[in-house]
Amino acid sequence: MFEASTLTHALESLELLMTLDTSFQISDHSPPTTTSLHQLNQPIHRLPVELLIPVLTQAISPDPSALRRPSRPFDIASTCRQWREVALRTPELWSVIDCRIVDLPTLEDEKRVVAYLQLHIDRSSLLPLEVSFSMHIPYHLRNDQHDSNLWLSLSTLFRRARTFKFSTHIDNHDALASLLSQRAPYLAHLAFSDGDFRFVGSKMLEIALDAPRLRILECDGGPIHLSGSHGPYPSVRAVSLNTEQLPSESSTFIDLLRYFPNVVDLDVSWYESDVQVVGTITAPNLESLTIEDRDRFFSSGLARCFSFPSLRKATIKSICDDDDDAGFVDSAAVTAFIGSALRSVHRLELAFRVGYDLSAAVVSGLEACLQLEHFVLHTYGLQSGVGVVTALSTLRMDGTWLCPRLRTMELGIHAAGDFDEAMVNLAIARGVGVSDSGRGLREISVHVMSFSADVSRGFALQARLDSILTGHVTAQTRV
Repeated sequence: MFEASTLTHALESLELLMTLDTSFQISDHSPPTTTSLHQLNQPIHRLPVELLIPVLTQAISPDPSALRRPSRPFDIASTCRQWREVALRTPELWSVIDCRIVDLPTLEDEKRVVAYLQLHIDRSSLLPLEVSFSMHIPYHLRNDQHDSNLWLSLSTLFRRARTFKFSTHIDNHDALASLLSQRAPYLAHLAFSDGDFRFVGSKMLEIALDAPRLRILECDGGPIHLSGSHGPYPSVRAVSLNTEQLPSESSTFIDLLRYFPNVVDLDVSWYESDVQVVGTITAPNLESLTIEDRDRFFSSGLARCFSFPSLRKATIKSICDDDDDAGFVDSAAVTAFIGSALRSVHRLELAFRVGYDLSAAVVSGLEACLQLEHFVLHTYGLQSGVGVVTALSTLRMDGTWLCPRLRTMELGIHAAGDFDEAMVNLAIARGVGVSDSGRGLREISVHVMSFSADVSRGFALQARLDSILTGHVTAQTRV
């Protein structure tokens, strides 16, 4: 174990190393503690550097996130002469870059950041990089951001990155667009946020990705438009766009399905309603779909054009914060979309807060969901959603149930409502043990999403439902 004085000297050496201006001084500089540390009669100090390097490489390879601390390579290099040599000869140690800028008031500060990035670029020995870079304090680089040394370093990192995550609250659309348009042959995961465009300007980010190995794309912030110059992108499997949308300018939902024909997981924050489509829009590999927006939904004509035969999980939400100013959602579109796009889902979450009850439309759509096993329904009014629960608990004329494979049901109550009778009837009618096959409901959950007297009422209802379902299971066990 190191003595206190030794640790103090090591910390002083680390601080000195972190102030260096070039990437070469770290190997030339010999802190006063390295000699004493090297002379310690520890077994590890008798191991050759050639053996320590693969040991360190094996230790850090399974989890690069363990190296996310910006000072990690410097920590190792400042320990002693031997470990400094190990650090300098282990490119994997320098291939993880995590840089967060909270202030950059002068050109000297920018040079210091550039030197830090260049150190990783030089020491990583052309390995693919794991990059996380963020700017969170409003400031301006030099007048021409494209010629800034910082952006030149970022461009180098992007071209060599396997993972590139970038976030900012600064209006630098042009520089970011130029960066993202460069060829990135190793890039598999791209995530960027260009801030809230309401505060940094309403520009749309034009990007033309040239990343043949891209698997994951995550965008957050202002509106984007994907250029088709290098598309489509068949390698992409997951897309998440939590972005604003400018009418007739941004990439549309249909564009996404065309740009990413093999997408498996799609998460977007907007619908589109004014698009004329002829024929069927198919995403054959799509397994998970999330769409969340406010006051809007697909048009009925567009809603019936989607076909997602592999879809297993879907979350569909259209929420308005003000019931008096709720947007219009066509009930026919809700029925059509559930019946066409969501017919193969096993797990479905629905939330419509639009000022009126869409139960009838939802029930009509659920007629096609024969594989549905887990259903989450959010309600926002006194009777909103009661019709859906009632339909699920009612045996139809032909002796079948709506959603015959349903196993679990969750009800999210966001406003006062009268669900007690409907939920109890559902538990009694479809609990496990009612059916000879034992394939009824195993679990019904009620969640009251408000701080009110309804919370205690929700607890009481949940206890009653649990009692009913437990009784069904007990009865089935006895049989």
